Amino acid sequence: MTEFDDPGAKWLLQDIDGAKVDAPDELAAEVRRYLGIAPADQLEWTSDDEALDNWRDAVQSAGVWVFKRSFRQQDVAGFCLNGGPHPLVYLNNGQPKVRQIFTLFHELAHLLYEFNHLERSGIDRYLGFLQGQDREVEIACNRFAGEFLVPRDHFLQNFGLVVSGEPTDDVLITLSHNYRVSREVILRKYLDQGWIDGRFYRDKVTSWENERSPEAGNSQRGGNYYANQGTYLGTKYTALAFRGYYQGAYDVDQLAEYLDIKASNVGGLENWLTRRLSPR
Repeated sequence: MTEFDDPGAKWLLQDIDGAKVDAPDELAAEVRRYLGIAPADQLEWTSDDEALDNWRDAVQSAGVWVFKRSFRQQDVAGFCLNGGPHPLVYLNNGQPKVRQIFTLFHELAHLLYEFNHLERSGIDRYLGFLQGQDREVEIACNRFAGEFLVPRDHFLQNFGLVVSGEPTDDVLITLSHNYRVSREVILRKYLDQGWIDGRFYRDKVTSWENERSPEAGNSQRGGNYYANQGTYLGTKYTALAFRGYYQGAYDVDQLAEYLDIKASNVGGLENWLTRRLSPR
């Protein structure tokens, strides 16, 4: 056991073998049951920030660390690594929160299928450059993420009677807010149900991509340094690092290395963590 093993954590990648599950939809349902978050719970979340925080906590509690950074390459949405004792997912903090949520579960699917991966934005365009197994895996991971975040049965039972047919922009926005996902994820459900054709889907997605400005992502290059660093690392990881320090497992210089900050900034990040963990 290393300093960053959490004795209370479950181990998703040990308990579920993605290669043994026949279809991405079935794998998505199994992982959602494992994480213990029902669609009804998801619909209670009041913001994209809350949704991302809750999904991040759930995945980390299942043994996968989730970190964030604002990448210089804005077309990179995230990546995953599964070569050591702790599988990792990195998200581009410069992307919109709903995009980060989709990337989190797209990358989780790659880990479940035992593939390291780097994901680029504009995934539908990106697929056009892939062939063979690479393309099949990308399609499966997209399918997993979409089904995990918007389970087909829940979608049809709760909204099927009112949303079938060609959707209006207002309907797409409302449904995306309900599930805390992007409009593309909802529109894909329409395509999968046969309610729209491929041309309608492609035209809509292209129009949304063209209307997005560089400021659409919620990049946090400015603002409070300690809040930004805490966001990148996550509350769970930061608290675990400080716990090891408090228990005497390592000194302040080693703690600073784990936190990727200077030793002189440890106190400031500790103050941020204390405020973060204080009852509100």
